[in-house]
Amino acid sequence: EIVNDVISSGPFAVTFCPLCGSAIVYDRQLSDGRVTTFGVSGSLIESNMVMYDRESESLWQQSTGRSIAGKYNEDQLGMVSMQLLTVADIKEVYPNAQIMSIDTGFDRDYTYNPYAGYEESDGFYFDPSLTDERYPAKDIFAAFYVNDVPAAIHWKSLEVGTPYKFNVGGVVVDVQRDGDELVVKTQDDEAVPFYFEMWFSWFVQNKDTGQVLEP
Repeated sequence: EIVNDVISSGPFAVTFCPLCGSAIVYDRQLSDGRVTTFGVSGSLIESNMVMYDRESESLWQQSTGRSIAGKYNEDQLGMVSMQLLTVADIKEVYPNAQIMSIDTGFDRDYTYNPYAGYEESDGFYFDPSLTDERYPAKDIFAAFYVNDVPAAIHWKSLEVGTPYKFNVGGVVVDVQRDGDELVVKTQDDEAVPFYFEMWFSWFVQNKDTGQVLEP
């Protein structure tokens, strides 16, 4: 559920919670400049994974990137720009891309999915405290922040090649889906990092402050 690695732009962590479909890439450099690695704590909040950092063993909520206990309590991880693509798409669009080996040195079957069928079902292993019926609970949303305002768009509702403009936190944002790639940027052409998350999970985390964008 977590990969810690380094690329030319620096250290990062690819994180994924299968219970809420949240795929997010974070910068591993903390607020005081220390670089850490992240692991899975085994705890959940609203069916979302709780991570810990090995530098201080502080706890971090995966879907928000905010520390919830420990030395870095209330600190916020920075997001790294990413795309969520199939291997077939990667081979076609990025033929020189490197794919991480699953030969990690640990005896684990990475082809086995312990949650098979979960995404297609209506039920939860761990019920969230609140749901919203505007969308099916497990539909995927693309989510991002502008001026600390959380925003989310129903992924399947975005028409390929159609440009959209939204006002988020007083800032006009351009959004366009190109195949299965997504571009989110401000009017100043500044890229806005985004992530993906199931509707129920994004809603329960952002119900009071979140902005649902309707294409």
